[in-house]
Amino acid sequence: MNVYLSGPMSGIRDNNRTGFIAANIALENSGVCAGGKIYNPAIEVPGYATREMAMAYDLKMLTTYETVEQTFVDDKMRIYKSTMAMKPLYDCVCLLNGWMESEGSKIEVSVARYLGIKVMTIDQLLSGFQFGPIDRFVDEQD
Repeated sequence: MNVYLSGPMSGIRDNNRTGFIAANIALENSGVCAGGKIYNPAIEVPGYATREMAMAYDLKMLTTYETVEQTFVDDKMRIYKSTMAMKPLYDCVCLLNGWMESEGSKIEVSVARYLGIKVMTIDQLLSGFQFGPIDRFVDEQD
């Protein structure tokens, strides 16, 4: 599973690098992302980036799509392969504690929902929660 980390950065010491790295390590150790990628803005975004530059880079990553090969069989049992299908690179946006106070995280959640990407808290993801998009959970927090 490819996971995109989202959480508060601005106004937190060292842009919450410690919190993001701890979440990254917890996901790696849990095996949730076995064979997948973790997008961690605390590692990926250059330190010189302004808040606006960082958000633009983050959104570019969140909205990245990959092509997927699909196999089709027609009524005469002929096999066709197609690479025209596309899907979001990230399967899930993983929300760190305090994400509700982050304007950037709120934007990322909105974009993820629009693109059909699952949105879960770090606790849900680590516990193996299978609810899918957390619209009900997020709305209860609003």
